[in-house]
Amino acid sequence: MDGIHDVGGMDGFGSPNAGGHDADSDTETDDGESEDPLAGDAYEPFHDRWEGVTYSLFVATLGNGVANIDEFRHSIERMDPDRYLTARYYDRWVTGLSRLLLETDTIDAEEFWVRTAAFAAGEGTIPEREEPGLVSDLAAGVADAYGSEGEPQEPRFEAGEEVRVENVHPDGHTRCPEYVRRARGTIEAHRGTFTLPDASAHGEPAAEPLYEVAFDARELWGEEGDPNTTVTLDLWESYLAPATVGTDAESNRESEADTDDGEKGDDADNPEGTE
Repeated sequence: MDGIHDVGGMDGFGSPNAGGHDADSDTETDDGESEDPLAGDAYEPFHDRWEGVTYSLFVATLGNGVANIDEFRHSIERMDPDRYLTARYYDRWVTGLSRLLLETDTIDAEEFWVRTAAFAAGEGTIPEREEPGLVSDLAAGVADAYGSEGEPQEPRFEAGEEVRVENVHPDGHTRCPEYVRRARGTIEAHRGTFTLPDASAHGEPAAEPLYEVAFDARELWGEEGDPNTTVTLDLWESYLAPATVGTDAESNRESEADTDDGEKGDDADNPEGTE
């Protein structure tokens, strides 16, 4: 779906944080300089214990077959955009996982809110248990949740063929970045047949041929693109169409700009996530 959770990112938010953590999690040294908590030998995967617990909840949810990876991603992208932008990374995970567990009746809503209130009041406890035998079972379940190579299908496109990315704006989940839609590229390779995220996110088993597609940077970003740069993406077959005369990316963008000044309407159907 079009929105803040676009797999290709969005403009206007500055440079990516190479440290991979929240700016407000930095601490200051005695001389007033910011200290990166993830730097050097002191690297830790989580800033707080609750983040590690959240990751464990993710593993348990997918590992037990409650949801697959695409349903999980879709649960996050359904968050209210304002909430999404102000939430920390694992806060988004908590919101998405809570939504999934409630929607699938894996947990009772009343019990959920009682436990939430207890933790908010500082009275919640996390039960601990050790069952080493569950590790391999959960690992296998998580692998299944990420999808797999499906029954081979005859590919529509061949290596070296020029294609155009369809100009679609789905209401549901997709792994087709918005910035590449309408652009022309070249098939580099056919990767096989894999689970289609657009269907899998909504509980519909489907698989399609997957392709490695190369795009000239100038095709994607005009004259600002580096002429020596090629962007390569893995795209499913339904995202693509044969490249034909008169359907190049630039003419499509100009046509769209003429009709609606390039503006897009608000997404009124994006519900808030469970908090």
